[in-house]
Amino acid sequence: MSQPSSDTEAAQPKKPKRSKRGLLLRVLFGLVLLPFLLVAIVVILLYLPPIQNVVRGKAVDFLTEKTGTVVTLESLHLRFPLGLKLEGLYVEDQRGDTLLYAGDVRTRLGLRALFSKRILLDPVELSDVRAALYQDRDSVFNFDFIIDAFVDPDAPAVEEADSTSGFDFAIGTVHLQRIHYDMLMEPSELALELHLGELELDFDRFTLDPMAFHVDELLLKDTQIAMRSASAEPTPPSYPALENPLADIDVRFNGIGLESVSFSMFTPDTGDSLWLSINEGELETRSIDLTQQQLALDELSLDGLRFGMLTMARGTVVDSSATPPPLWLDQDDGFRFWIQDWDLAIDELALKNSSIAMHSDSIAAPALLFDPEHMVFNGIEIDAKDVAVNNTHIALALEKLMAYGGPDTTALAMAFHLDATPASIALKDGALNAMGNAITFRLEAQPGDLSSAYRAPREIPIDVEARTDLQMAELMPLLREFGVELPRGAATDERWNTHLWLNGTPSRADRMGLTITGDQGSRLQLEGSTRQADRWPHNAFDLQLDQLVMGRGMRQVIRAYTPPDIALPQRLALRGNASGQSGTVRTVLALDSDMGRMTGFAVVDNWAGNIPDGLDLAITVAELDAGRIMG
Repeated sequence: MSQPSSDTEAAQPKKPKRSKRGLLLRVLFGLVLLPFLLVAIVVILLYLPPIQNVVRGKAVDFLTEKTGTVVTLESLHLRFPLGLKLEGLYVEDQRGDTLLYAGDVRTRLGLRALFSKRILLDPVELSDVRAALYQDRDSVFNFDFIIDAFVDPDAPAVEEADSTSGFDFAIGTVHLQRIHYDMLMEPSELALELHLGELELDFDRFTLDPMAFHVDELLLKDTQIAMRSASAEPTPPSYPALENPLADIDVRFNGIGLESVSFSMFTPDTGDSLWLSINEGELETRSIDLTQQQLALDELSLDGLRFGMLTMARGTVVDSSATPPPLWLDQDDGFRFWIQDWDLAIDELALKNSSIAMHSDSIAAPALLFDPEHMVFNGIEIDAKDVAVNNTHIALALEKLMAYGGPDTTALAMAFHLDATPASIALKDGALNAMGNAITFRLEAQPGDLSSAYRAPREIPIDVEARTDLQMAELMPLLREFGVELPRGAATDERWNTHLWLNGTPSRADRMGLTITGDQGSRLQLEGSTRQADRWPHNAFDLQLDQLVMGRGMRQVIRAYTPPDIALPQRLALRGNASGQSGTVRTVLALDSDMGRMTGFAVVDNWAGNIPDGLDLAITVAELDAGRIMG
C-alpha cells in the first residue's frame, strides 16, 4: 500500500479540539434552564383535558378527606393564558344539607397586570349558585368545620407580614346569574332569602387598601329579597355625635339600572311588615363621594314603585306629658337631626305607575280618601326638578304630583316650589286639585331658627294667600272624604271665585281678608285684623265688611241650615264693621233686602261668660215686610 504524500496531508483540515470549559458552560446552562423547562411542560400539560381531570379528582379527594364532608366538582377547565372555569361545584355541610353549589364559575387573571404587581380578575362570572348560611343557638356556623379543618389550634401565632410591597387585588367586571342565598341566624332570630336573577358590575376601580369601589354601571334584574327579624328595642340616637358609616369605604357609581327588584321585611313577634318593589329604575350620577355623604344625581327615574307598611297596634298609651325636649333643641345645626349630615341633590326626579299603602292592624280597602287606618294611593306620578336636601337647605320644584285614592279612586293633583332653611320657609306656585276643586296657594314663614319655632310656634311670622273656584256641589263630596257631612240642600251649582289672604302670625293677623265673587250674584268682601283669636270674645279685632250680597247660590246654602218655616229674603245686601277688645264688642251694620231695611249699632260690654253683662243696641228698621217674616 502506498503512503499519502506530505502535500496531501497538509491539504486536509484539522478537527478543532473541544474545550472542556465550553462543555461545562453548556451543561450548567442546561441545568439552569431545566427547572423552567419542566415548569413550562407542567403548565402546558395542565391545559390538557386528561391532566385537568386528574387535578380535579385529586383536589376533590383532598377536600373530602380534609373536611370530612361530601365535595364534588363535575369539571375543571384551564384556559390560555390564565383562565379558569369550574362546573358543578358542590359542598355539603355536616348535616347533609347543601352548603354551596356553583353551577358555573368563570374568571380570567390579567397577565399584563401581574407585571405591574396587580392580581386582576376580569371578568368574574357566576351562575346557578345556591348557598346556605346557618348559625345555631350555640352560635356555631354551618361552615365552621371547614375552617377548623385547615387551622391548627396548637400552631404558634404568626405575625402579620408587611404587605406594602405585595400585590394589589382588583376586579374588572362581575356578572352573576340565578343566585339563591338562604341565611338563618337563630341567636339573633334573623333570616334572609335572596333570589338574584342577574347582576352586572363594571368596575372603574377596585382596591382593598384603601377600600375603594368605583362602579361605572350597575344592573340588577329579577331579584327578590325577603328578610325576617325579631323586634328590638330602638337604639338611642347618637346625635349630635353622628358618624358616617361609609367614612372608610369609597363607593362610587356612574349609573344604576333596576328591573323587577323587590324587598320585604317581616317581624313575627309584632306582626309588622314592610314591602318595597320597583319594576324599572334608572339612576345617573353627576358626582358622588359617600365618604363625605355627598350624592348628586343628574336623573332618578322609577317606574312601578310599590311601597307598603302594616303596623300592628301595641296596646300601650304614651304619656306625652313626660316627653323630654327634642335632642336638636338649641343645637343651632339646622335640619341635621333629620338629615344626618347627608348632602343630596337631584336635577330631575320622575316617578310613575307607583303606589303607597300604610295600614294599621289589618290590610283593607280605605273607607275615606284620607283614611288614617288605611292610607292607600295608586297611580302615583311625580315630576320634580332641582331637589336639594342637606343640613341647611331643603328645596324641591314639584312640577306634577298625581295620585288616586279612597274608595272611589279619587284623583288628586298637586304642584309647588319649596325652598326651606331653618330661618325661612317659602312654598310658592302651589296648586291643588281634588275632585274638581282647584286651589292655588303660596305660603311664606320666617321662624328665624327651629328652636324658636318649637318654643313659640304661634309667634312665627307668616304670609299666606290662596285662590280657588269653589262650587258646593263639587266641594261636598270632597268634604265627605274627610268625614264632614253638609246638608244635601247646600249643594248649589253657583261657582264662587274666592281669594283668601293672611299676614301676621298664627296668633295675630295684622292683615287678613276674604273675597268671594259668585257667577249667580253672590258677593263677599271682608278685611280686618285680629289678635289672640282663640281668646274670643276677649281678643282684639277689627273687621270691615265692605260688601255681602246674597245671590242664588248663597241663599241656597243658608236655606239648608235654616228651618223651612223661616222666611228668607230673595235679595239681601249687608255692609258693616265690628271691633272688639277685652270683652267689649262694637258692631255697626246696614242691611237692605226685599223684606226690609235695617241700620244701627250694638255694643256689648263685659263679655266674660256665655252672656255679656251689658248690651247697648240701637237699630232702625224700615219697609219691614212683617207678613212674610211671620209667615
